[in-house]
Amino acid sequence: MEFKKISMENLQEMKKYLSKSGNRGCNYSVGNIIIWSQDLNLTYTIVEETIVFRTVTEDQAIYHVAEYNEYFPEIIQKLSEDARNLKKEMLFADLSAEMKEALEESYPEIFQLEYDRDGSDYVYETADLCNLSGKRYHKKKNHVNRFKKLHDFTYETITPENKQECLDMAAKWRESREMNPSLEAEKKAIELAFQYYEELGFQGGLIRVDGQVMAFTLGEQVTEDTFVTHFEKALDTIPELYAVINQQFAQNQLQCYRYVNREEDLGLEGLRKAKTSYHPAFMVDKYKASLKSCYGKNSVCLWYCSNLCWTA
Repeated sequence: MEFKKISMENLQEMKKYLSKSGNRGCNYSVGNIIIWSQDLNLTYTIVEETIVFRTVTEDQAIYHVAEYNEYFPEIIQKLSEDARNLKKEMLFADLSAEMKEALEESYPEIFQLEYDRDGSDYVYETADLCNLSGKRYHKKKNHVNRFKKLHDFTYETITPENKQECLDMAAKWRESREMNPSLEAEKKAIELAFQYYEELGFQGGLIRVDGQVMAFTLGEQVTEDTFVTHFEKALDTIPELYAVINQQFAQNQLQCYRYVNREEDLGLEGLRKAKTSYHPAFMVDKYKASLKSCYGKNSVCLWYCSNLCWTA
């Protein structure tokens, strides 16, 4: 089984298989994969007409299967053979509820299954983000109205002419924060997003206050009815900016989509509170699956039903 390096050269092949998957998860949008692949050491292959991504760490082979279909049990078996050849423990990440159920049915008592709440995506009705109607959005609408009353602002679509201003604003946003590996990875991802903005089909918008770029956001279509927002940045000098860029982007550019996926909260309390406050229509639930241990320490049971084991 050959896993290929993720690059712009392989963009069209990845697009072909991801577009047919119907998966709304942010992990399976091609632009997101391209801009984060180096940091995550992602590679990919096609198994039974299904695209699968892999990260190999010191101890594990981590697989992400983009699509649930009739070949799913066979795909799992082939990937287990790949993990065995690598002599790594196998982990499946970003599994859908259908995949979880298929594992339970096809391979009972083999997998340890876990709900990945921190990695599950928040999906909103676009109309709710545009209109902020009703009592539950009262505070959000007040923030937007206050901003409009106090500031001379304009909204613009991101274009080749203003991309650099967004990059400069992102650099200014980082100045007030202590750099760490996570921010370094995000910096690289944002730079790649703007470098390949047109090729990846990204869409974005920005807010100017008194002529200066103070906030921007960008993302891409992930399914026919769903857009996924990858980045949303605003300077700290105006507290209402995040609410405004969110609402203005949805209102000006996203009304052709029914849903907006605003990705996961990573288990961060502040981020979870912020995402919950916008009242998601539903979550894209994700699960993890690892093989249960057997026959002593450092032994991983590949297939309990056939008593096939190997030592890591």
